[in-house]
Amino acid sequence: MQFPRDDREHPRAEAFRDFIRNPPFPCVGAKSALSRGRMTIVVARDITSGWDDMRIYPALLAFVARYRLNPDLFQSFAVVFEGPGDLSSETSGLGRNRSPTRMRGSASRTTPAWRTIPTTRTFP
Repeated sequence: MQFPRDDREHPRAEAFRDFIRNPPFPCVGAKSALSRGRMTIVVARDITSGWDDMRIYPALLAFVARYRLNPDLFQSFAVVFEGPGDLSSETSGLGRNRSPTRMRGSASRTTPAWRTIPTTRTFP
């Protein structure tokens, strides 16, 4: 797994923090996490591709580990995607579903035991 980079200074992360700081934004938990420096933001390339999952997953694991060591209130983890800007509900999952099989050497490759539609109530 690839070690997650620090996206704190990324322009998309800055824009997301500005969005949360905006007075009409309703989530006081997010505002509190941000004001206390307890918001982790990962910037990923394309929501239709699973390629950045190899960065998101370890960042999420690190977030959980830090939380377990210090379970203070108002901690947030967010993934901000750079694109596409014209995402529709019809196409949003298509690329992500196929992406793992395109990643050579990835630990997330599909296996013969994996099924897209379960034939029984119990999964393999």
